[in-house]
Formats: sequence, C-alpha cells, structure tokens
Amino acid sequence: MKPNFLGIGAVRGGSTWLHEVLKSHPDFYLPSKRKEVQYFTRFYDKGPKFYESFFPEHQILKSGCKWYGEITPGYLRDSMAPERIANLGSVEKLVLTVRNPIDRAFSHYCWHLRVSGTEISFKRFYASSEGKLKSLALDNGMYAKNLKRYLEYFNQDQILILPFEQIVKSPAKIFEQLSSFFQVKNEFRLVNKVNSAIIPKNRKLFGKAHRLAQSLRKHNLDLIPNVIITLGGKKVLSKSVSKSESPVLLPEDREDLACYFKEDVQELEAILGYPLNWPEFHS
Repeated sequence: MKPNFLGIGAVRGGSTWLHEVLKSHPDFYLPSKRKEVQYFTRFYDKGPKFYESFFPEHQILKSGCKWYGEITPGYLRDSMAPERIANLGSVEKLVLTVRNPIDRAFSHYCWHLRVSGTEISFKRFYASSEGKLKSLALDNGMYAKNLKRYLEYFNQDQILILPFEQIVKSPAKIFEQLSSFFQVKNEFRLVNKVNSAIIPKNRKLFGKAHRLAQSLRKHNLDLIPNVIITLGGKKVLSKSVSKSESPVLLPEDREDLACYFKEDVQELEAILGYPLNWPEFHS
C-alpha cells in the first residue's frame, strides 16, 4: 500500500516526538522496521516496490488503521521531494513541526558533534564556507522557503504546521489540532522527551556506531541495528558529558542567526496567519 500521510520535517524540530505520538494512536500505522524511511531523498532510486514494502497491506487492513505513513524530517529541505511525493498520488495530508530556527540550528550542531566525533565551534558550524555544514545549520531552518515548494503541489489546508514550542508547553492543544486535522478521536498519548541533543562521552565510538547503522539500513539490514537498540546498546553509547562540558549557545551567535532567519520567519508567519513565539524575531 502507499502512504496517505507524511511527516516532512523539520530536522531537530520535534519530528521524533510526533512519530511517537502518532504511533500511540490506534488509527495510525507507522513502519516499525524503520522510523525515517528517507525514500523521497536517499532511496528514491530503489523504486516504488521498495517503498510500499514498508506498508504491508495485510497488516494495515488487519489493524483497521485509517492513516498510514511515515515521518522523515529531511523531506522538508530536499528540493525534489515535493514533486516526488505529489507524483505518488496517495498522500492526502502532510505534517510539519517547526522550531525557533536558532535553537534548531544549535540542536543540529550538538547532533553533529555527537555523530561526527569532530571538534568544531558553533560559529564555524553555521558560518562555515563548507557547503554541507552550512546546509545542515541554515537550510534546514528556512521553513518558509522550503514550505513554498510544497505549496506548489499541495493546498495549504492539506498541511498541518505545529510549532515545537507549543508541543513542549501545551501538548494537549497539539493533540486537539492533530485530532481535528486527521478527523480522528483524540486518543493520542503523551510521550517522554525523546531524541534530545546529548553529547556522548565517547563521541568517536558513538559516531562509528551511527555510521555503521546507517550503512546497514542502506542495505535493508534494519534488523541488526534495531535489535541492538532494543537491547539497550544506544543507551549505553549515549551516556552524556556533564552540563559544564556541554556547548553553550552564545548571545552573539543568537544575534547573528536572528538576522539571517528574520525574513524567512516573517514569511512563515504570513503563511500561518499568526505570530510565532520566537522573541528574537519580534524585538
């Protein structure tokens, strides 16, 4: 079967929380094999049969789920994903979580330290001339710019945008929005904080484990990393450094990024029709 809904982002913006909340509802089916399928970005060349294998018809029909889909935050930034998703012909609704782009960039920086095992300052991360780093830090937070590509193929009422700050402050209100958007009973369950941007003590080992898991998933060997995670392997590797050793978001970096993102945030608020609770952009 083909999915009828997708979560499209944003990276480090609450998509894991959304995944767990939707998974808690009896009317939703999300693949248990892989959380981020990445079909419309990394694995599009594998073809539709590969993608449909994540949505086995017998399981979905047996479960009686009304909605079946997956959440891959990288879909938001990818320039080809909107057209590819539209061409699938089955996706009726899209969900996007957005977070203050400054905080999102810093969280992505912490994630980069965690999986790369390298040492780099936050300023170099977002101001680097190196295309990949700049893309991780900045392009993922250009919500309006990326969203406008989707609006070429989908109507705005097909897209639900959920601010991360509301998720943290008022999850019950988010549940109401999800219930109304998907036309299901409000049976969502609250989940604990997930996928926080910790810095592991042994970054090099964590990075090697992450790259190995990615390689295994690329070859459709998800069972191996899934079993290791189930047995607590990820928790062992995720033992974090003390707060005093953790990186800090400096005021000057916040100011630099506020200038960079200001115009895009204004465009996003115009699309939404209301101001976001991101103080740096309303001073």
